[in-house]
Amino acid sequence: MKSTAVTVFLLLVFALSTFADIVDVQRELESVSRLPVSEWRYSTNDAPGAENPSFDDSNWKLGSPEFEWGWEPTAWLRTVVVIPDKIGGFPISGGSVTIRVGIDDDGIIYINGKEADRFHWDKGRAVLTENASPGQKFQVAVKGLNAIGPGRLLFAFLEFECLDDIRKPTVDYLDDIAAAQIMFPESKDILNESAAVIDLQAIKTGNRPQYLESIARASQKLEPLRNKAKELTCNLVGHAHIDMNWLWLWPETVDVCKNTFSTVLKLMEEYPQFRFSQSQASTYTAVEDAAPEVFEGIRQRVKEGRWEITGSMWTEGDLNMASGEAIVRQILYAKQYFKDKFGVEPKICWCPDTFGHPWTIPQILAKSDIRWYYFMRCGKNVPVFWWESPDGSRVLAFNDDNYNGDINQNMASEAAKLSHEYGLRNNLVVYGVGDHGGGPTREQINNALELQNRKLFPTVKFSSAEEFFRAIEPSAKNLPVINGELNFEFRGCYTTHGDIKKMNRTLENLLPTAEAFSAVSSLMGTQYPAEDFRSAWQSTSFNQFHDILCGSAIHESYEYSKRLYEKASKKSAEALNNALQSIIKQIDTSGSGIPVVVFNPLAWTRTDVVVVDSPFDPEEISSEYIMVTDGKHNYPAQQLADKLVFTAHDVPGIGYKVFWLKRTKSPIKSNTSGRQNTIENEFFIVKVNPETGAISSIYDKKSKREVLPAGKEASKLEMLLEEPHGMSAWEIGKVKPSSQPIAFKETECLEKGPVRASIRSEHEYGDSTFTQDIMLHEGVPRIDIRLTADWQETGNSKKDAPFLKVAFPASTSAQKASFEIPFGSIERPANGDEVPAQKWTDISDDTYGLAVLNDCKYGYDVKDGTIRLSLLRASYEPDPTPDIGVHEIGYSIYPHSGTGQSAGVTRRGYEFNNPLIAIVCSAQKGRLPSSRAFISVKQQNVAVTALKRAENGDGLIIRLYETDGKPTTANITTTLPAKYAVETNLMERKIGNAKPVSKEFSVTLGKYEIKTLKLVF
Repeated sequence: MKSTAVTVFLLLVFALSTFADIVDVQRELESVSRLPVSEWRYSTNDAPGAENPSFDDSNWKLGSPEFEWGWEPTAWLRTVVVIPDKIGGFPISGGSVTIRVGIDDDGIIYINGKEADRFHWDKGRAVLTENASPGQKFQVAVKGLNAIGPGRLLFAFLEFECLDDIRKPTVDYLDDIAAAQIMFPESKDILNESAAVIDLQAIKTGNRPQYLESIARASQKLEPLRNKAKELTCNLVGHAHIDMNWLWLWPETVDVCKNTFSTVLKLMEEYPQFRFSQSQASTYTAVEDAAPEVFEGIRQRVKEGRWEITGSMWTEGDLNMASGEAIVRQILYAKQYFKDKFGVEPKICWCPDTFGHPWTIPQILAKSDIRWYYFMRCGKNVPVFWWESPDGSRVLAFNDDNYNGDINQNMASEAAKLSHEYGLRNNLVVYGVGDHGGGPTREQINNALELQNRKLFPTVKFSSAEEFFRAIEPSAKNLPVINGELNFEFRGCYTTHGDIKKMNRTLENLLPTAEAFSAVSSLMGTQYPAEDFRSAWQSTSFNQFHDILCGSAIHESYEYSKRLYEKASKKSAEALNNALQSIIKQIDTSGSGIPVVVFNPLAWTRTDVVVVDSPFDPEEISSEYIMVTDGKHNYPAQQLADKLVFTAHDVPGIGYKVFWLKRTKSPIKSNTSGRQNTIENEFFIVKVNPETGAISSIYDKKSKREVLPAGKEASKLEMLLEEPHGMSAWEIGKVKPSSQPIAFKETECLEKGPVRASIRSEHEYGDSTFTQDIMLHEGVPRIDIRLTADWQETGNSKKDAPFLKVAFPASTSAQKASFEIPFGSIERPANGDEVPAQKWTDISDDTYGLAVLNDCKYGYDVKDGTIRLSLLRASYEPDPTPDIGVHEIGYSIYPHSGTGQSAGVTRRGYEFNNPLIAIVCSAQKGRLPSSRAFISVKQQNVAVTALKRAENGDGLIIRLYETDGKPTTANITTTLPAKYAVETNLMERKIGNAKPVSKEFSVTLGKYEIKTLKLVF
């Protein structure tokens, strides 16, 4: 951002370029009122004493304003300023001389060796003298401080107090001309007529009265345009962008919130017109706890309508990596909080700094009573438009170019653009210092008050975001429609800091599971721990803040997030265990053998592997076998040290099934086996190359075909190198293969059936080691891989940074791939770009395909039929060691006939992320049968993401969505004693009529449509 003065100058050059006489005036007056300081010497080396006049800078490089010095954190800049005897024809004598300087990001100005100013960005200002005299010399040194990105000298110029009487009317006139040229390009004749009366000769001769009289006459000729300008309105929305625990820790975040909000309240006392808007419930809870008096002041200003709450989310969280259900809870608990504390409910979603926006967000917003969306990143060069989800839901979106904006001449051009191109009479101007808080400044407010008095300028109004959107809605019918995702930015963030990403996925899986079984058990008399769940979701939402979940915060920030995660996990796990034990007490587990109750947290019948603590002593059964039975069929079980693994067949949806473990003298037939470098089950034969440790062959026994292309290997670890670059946590640098390949050590057949067959391959690279366990399970049509990575690789600004991926080639010529996004999926070109996805990515043609599932990763690239999953990076700023340590990463290969949709890839992704839960218990009589589905949906293209107590405690909420983009009718089976169901929106407000519920009922879903039902008992 340039200073207001420099922005005005640039606009004048553009606006007046077609008027030769005006250009002459601008050229003359720019040098009179703002004399550029154009020659600087600079160095990025350590330079002790560089502020002193005697310092020798003769060997330094030369630079002029707007040059970049590079990524170095510090640069020294020096120049000598000599006061001229006159500018134009006007003598310089008396009055102050001020130097104005802008630095990206911060600076310290020294005048003749003494510190004169410390400043941020474009606010550098130091007085050279209070009494100007020609020939005076001043040694000026500026220490530039660079945080992120390249450091820059933005501008440098002198202002002379003795020319103030000339500068102000001239700049005002030129501002008017510039604004008129931009807003009314058809008004050329009026502008030429005005310019013709300006006396340029008076400038050269120094005739003040003659020149000022000509400026006044020229200004009068612009009067016809002034009323026209006032028909446009700039809606000024004061805001403070506050990053949660980005480059600082929670106590500082609290201080930032408290200090920012205190300052805003003081400004409101000082400026009666001033209004303010603030997002993020987390900022308000911080102030509520730390500064109750400030919080009470906010409540009062909200009542007055001067403080607008734009916080429709708990934090401004990442949206590409958060699950659909997690995004709903961001909104649900933020809206609840604001309704409870302030009696208001925001209608706008405020996500200016979020690093991407999935296609399905408009539907989530629309079904959460949100009408408008404000954002900055990843736009389509369309400032205002209708953003549409695949189901047809829309929100009105405004794409700003700077959420830490300023009050300046630019507002006229932006208002004119919206008027000319879109027929709108209003422009949204969000201003205020941000990132580390701060908010609107007195200078900005005073600038706004001055612009209100500008004659040829749009109406300037202190406003709210809601007021702006309501003003443009009547004219918004014919605005452009964007039906698609708004991505991509900061692609390294999909992988950086794998620890927080695994924590996030774990809680996103654990919380809905705990809620679902707690909801069921509450119908049996167990207390539903609503407050614990709410607190856990709020912690999850906090950790999804875009700089936290994206891995772009400092190392210490993640210690705080880890504590939030551990507390939320502990509470959720306790709730789940209490619920499951409560249900088990009601189940008839009597039968022959040791009962094991297997719970399924997903809403469809499934077969998958379970692992339990073995009730058998390995030495006692060394000569025997173990089988598991459901009373109708017998299946093998496998002892693994003190654990027991078996495949639980046909476990009902959001329900359970009892199995019994028994000893047997004879083995149970199984198709699962392992030998040397080959493992097999009833679905696949998998061969591992003993020379590389990667999978060299996957033979699909059902489809009778080889899955992998000839000569290609799957689950192959690939080490890439990123060349040094700035913002390494955010951005992926230029990538090249590592000249030092990952070294293969050995393979070993670990397990040989009858339930699990696995091969372990071990690798190393530098100081890092990688162990892949490649597994097949009886009855499960996946190839599961568990990677244990001891990652010890680092990068820095001087050396390449290792970047680990794992590759999965497929025999397909498909040019597009499908990727899971919140509440849906999207097809993208298979062009090798790094893109985000959640639990799966699939590449298929109409006959066959391959999906890669994962349990904690988000970055993928797909090209030439190969899916690569990004595993670990070695970024180095702001955290120099984000991923050092041991990582447990799960991924799975799911080959399938037909398309990914016909093969149920979405359900497979849910299954891989939500294991069956097995509990060994005692035999007992009970009122519940040995197998039961509490909630089950048959249709393969429907997933249930929530079964929970309603927020008001009245009934249960069930949320489901269509997964494949195909309208369907979902047939829901339930054994819960519900009397009727009523459709609600995502905020659990009734939007449909109550319908009686029996054991089966149906719900119609459009493509990718989300629906929420309340079951009333």
